[in-house]
Amino acid sequence: MRKTTKLLIVARHHYIERTINLPITIKKDVKAAIEFEFEGLRDEFQLFYKISEPSDGKCQVMIWQVPKAIIPKGIMMVLPESYLLANLLKPNQLLRYQSLQGRQVMLANTLTHICSSASRHQTMAIFAQASGVSLTVPIEYSIEQLSSQIYKGLFACWQQLASGFWVAPEANKRDWKTLLKPLIIPTIVCSVVYLALSSSFVAYQLQSVENEIEDQKDAISSVLNLQNQIAQLTQELAQFETVNQQPPPLWRIWQILSPYYTQGVSVKFIRYNNEQVYFSGEAPSASNILESMLDNPMVLSPEFTTSVTKQKDNESFIIRFSLAPLDSMASSASTGSISDEQ
Repeated sequence: MRKTTKLLIVARHHYIERTINLPITIKKDVKAAIEFEFEGLRDEFQLFYKISEPSDGKCQVMIWQVPKAIIPKGIMMVLPESYLLANLLKPNQLLRYQSLQGRQVMLANTLTHICSSASRHQTMAIFAQASGVSLTVPIEYSIEQLSSQIYKGLFACWQQLASGFWVAPEANKRDWKTLLKPLIIPTIVCSVVYLALSSSFVAYQLQSVENEIEDQKDAISSVLNLQNQIAQLTQELAQFETVNQQPPPLWRIWQILSPYYTQGVSVKFIRYNNEQVYFSGEAPSASNILESMLDNPMVLSPEFTTSVTKQKDNESFIIRFSLAPLDSMASSASTGSISDEQ
């Protein structure tokens, strides 16, 4: 084996070289068949392949199986020795050479694929027959010539090397227990220190707040008392407003209208809609009824809702008015008493 930086050239007797024929020509299907062929081999071998041009509805695939055990770490590309040397041969030409380990290797470049053998028990005639090429005088490389020929083959096919011979990266299984074990104690120590510092800081902040509250205790008590007083006053004010908003009692309607019964007023109907009173009746003079209501402090805004109609000796009318609040009546009464005294 020769190692040049990230490139590894593997001697023929270190890898398995074989050819398979697939009865398919679509490249996508060919690759799928190759992946199926490689199933179960990836654990032990780095697998490389080259697909030949389809012919007669078939496709030939060259496969190289290089044991992972012989590939040093850090290697990015692995090149089979036979592939490099085959690029120096013409079609159906034979090559025989001595490897650097002193083993005889036979190589043939057919029209469709590469065929090579490093067997000690195989003759050139048997190899030529097995490869399907005519037995001719082979090209011979000595051990001294082999290195230069390999480099020559490397430069001859450098464009084809860009694909197909890259080493697949290993999926490293990490032992998380081993990786995390050294971190357990530092993590626990850091957590304890963090909790201690956090607890101390919280205790300090709490004590500071308590001291500040103690210093401002009198001011806080005064503010709380003031808030309680404001709340009580607000509640009392709401109660007074509720009392003032209560509707006037309905008995006051009879207090207003009862005098008209003695004055010969005939009442048709009296209606109250929680805001105004509608009084319909007949009287000798409807205007006198309206004037008396205008003078009554218990009545607000009396007015005719319709025109007054004459019916024989009486006038028919409808008067609408509101009930005056009790406080306004009290103020009117006090004003009247003062006027009387004067």
